[in-house]
Amino acid sequence: MQADYRELEKKFEAAGQPIISILEDMHDGFLVIDHNSTIIYLNKALTKSLQIERSTVLGRKVWDVLPNVFGRKLHHQLQQAVMKKMSICFESFCEPIHKYFEWTIHPSHELISIYCKDISERKHKEEMIDTLIYYDMLTGLPNFKLFQDRLNQVIVFSKHYHESVAVLMIHLDRMKHFTDIEDFLLKEIANKLIELFAERGTVSRMSNNKFICFYQYTERTKLLDLLEKVISYLSNPILINGENCLLTPSVGISMYPLMGGFSNITISC
Repeated sequence: MQADYRELEKKFEAAGQPIISILEDMHDGFLVIDHNSTIIYLNKALTKSLQIERSTVLGRKVWDVLPNVFGRKLHHQLQQAVMKKMSICFESFCEPIHKYFEWTIHPSHELISIYCKDISERKHKEEMIDTLIYYDMLTGLPNFKLFQDRLNQVIVFSKHYHESVAVLMIHLDRMKHFTDIEDFLLKEIANKLIELFAERGTVSRMSNNKFICFYQYTERTKLLDLLEKVISYLSNPILINGENCLLTPSVGISMYPLMGGFSNITISC
């Protein structure tokens, strides 16, 4: 197959088109395979992105050489492009090398050209934007918008599977007394609430002294047990940087469904 690669290069050069030189200078990856999935050519940029040696893959089946890189999604899209005789563009994540790629497949009668662009930096920026939009930057908790979205999904789920949902509003009355260590205290409380609700719920921070959580349950005793743990934790001193922080929590509860709708209860401690 190395000979096929050289023959391909000679044909382009004979036509006055130094295409191989151009492809080698590209910043993005480029791959050529035949209709038997045999690798005929891949440029220098692609070998660098995929962390492979060109000499070890030329002439071999792409699925045999790089099964983890060229996964099921690429395989499916390649089949679709060939069958429909049209170009297809899509994105995928390559787990072994932790990179995102944008693939563009161009099938022809004899060969299939695959253009590969590393979009990892762009995807990481998008993830950072999503984090800013949907998460609290101090605690890492979902913000209220994401909390609402999850709650709506859980209610639909609960209707279908005949489960119940409790929404807890937690207000920390004495937080203003700990302004010097407030951030550390909020992180500590957030981590504890995540631990308590992790199995069947979500925790969100609404403000400096308010958290809102939901919890899915099938037995009322499990909800009461959770509520007891939350109140016990928040009613006892929390040690932060050598200082015991004693808060005065109040917890409001809404339960769904109860007599066809929500029932509001407030518990002060």
